[in-house]
Amino acid sequence: MADIFERVRKRIESGSKDPGDFAVRPPAPVATYASIAADEHTLCFKVPALLKRLYVEVGNGGWGPGYGLLGLTGGAKDDLGQTAVQCYVSLRERSTSDDSSWRWPAGLLPLCHWGCAIYSCIDCTQPAFPMVAFDPNGRPFKDWTEAFFAECDGFDQWIGLWADGHDLWERLYGEDGVIAEAHYVRSVTELMRLTADDFRQSATTEKEQRAALCRYLRRGSVEDLSTGELVDFLGVSSPSVLEMAGYSDEAAQRVMEMLADITEEQIQSATL
Repeated sequence: MADIFERVRKRIESGSKDPGDFAVRPPAPVATYASIAADEHTLCFKVPALLKRLYVEVGNGGWGPGYGLLGLTGGAKDDLGQTAVQCYVSLRERSTSDDSSWRWPAGLLPLCHWGCAIYSCIDCTQPAFPMVAFDPNGRPFKDWTEAFFAECDGFDQWIGLWADGHDLWERLYGEDGVIAEAHYVRSVTELMRLTADDFRQSATTEKEQRAALCRYLRRGSVEDLSTGELVDFLGVSSPSVLEMAGYSDEAAQRVMEMLADITEEQIQSATL
């Protein structure tokens, strides 16, 4: 912990800014261990030991990646004027009459504000204090659990990466970033589930199977998946779509052979 602490302090003292439009912010006045203990009593959970030391010896938020770390009571605030404690309490108390799926996880403390309601948070219910990103923007969700993304194995590792000059925003939103990868996995999983259901209901005739195949290929093109990926998911990977649909090896092979004479016109004319 001491090594990471010194690396973080040196990064702050260097005045090195994150890439993009994130300006360097000065640390807020330091917290005290007594004030942190009072906040932990309010929150009903402990925060990482390294974070406590940074709040007490460096500053109660303000410094760090993005628009800076939120402080605890008396510390740096987000664009809504809330400290990490106030933000957590507000999110836990929030309810929406039109969305019964909303529930902010217990022990998930918003820590770093990136703008547009995006936060990097600490899961304080786990011994390693893993980091979880919250992003409510963009793609439609089945429920709010899909707005949360595993970001890093622990707070110490996460802040250590920042101290060493890594671009944490890029790690989230780059082409191979955490959120891009999560969206990819979720879209593929849902495509395979839908298609398996479709093939299960289309097992009677070859005509039905061809129609299901065209629908699958069209959905895949909408998701920007390559032909190679779609072929792999259909009948090569395990479990494949056809395995999920309950097809025998022989029946699956017949469907795979249909791929050779499916035209682009047939794919684009498929009704979803």
